[in-house]
Amino acid sequence: MEQPRHTRLLDLIGVVATVEGLRGVVQGAAQVPDAGAFGANVDNELRFYSAWYATFGLLLLGTRTRPPVARELERAAAVGFGLAATGRLLSTRRHGRPHPTQLALLAAEVVLPALLLRRDRRP
Repeated sequence: MEQPRHTRLLDLIGVVATVEGLRGVVQGAAQVPDAGAFGANVDNELRFYSAWYATFGLLLLGTRTRPPVARELERAAAVGFGLAATGRLLSTRRHGRPHPTQLALLAAEVVLPALLLRRDRRP
């Protein structure tokens, strides 16, 4: 049986969040393209937040057998991506245009909430 589209989307988001979160824990600020010089505080903080990104990814991957929980996490993911996009926009306003990779992530963080919340508008 084929998975519903929203389940495949949650699986994809879960895999990306888990892999990138774990990569952030291991590599810290060095994983950021063209990061330039950074101090211990920035690296430490990024590794901390990366752990929570990986945890969120694992939670999304674990929702497959619990549809009511999956729906709530789907909404939480939409809010999280919206907040991430807001943060990137604030950063761009204050510090200028980031690396193209961050611009691509911003685009995804604008589109994903719409995809995740689209089911809420269906009868």
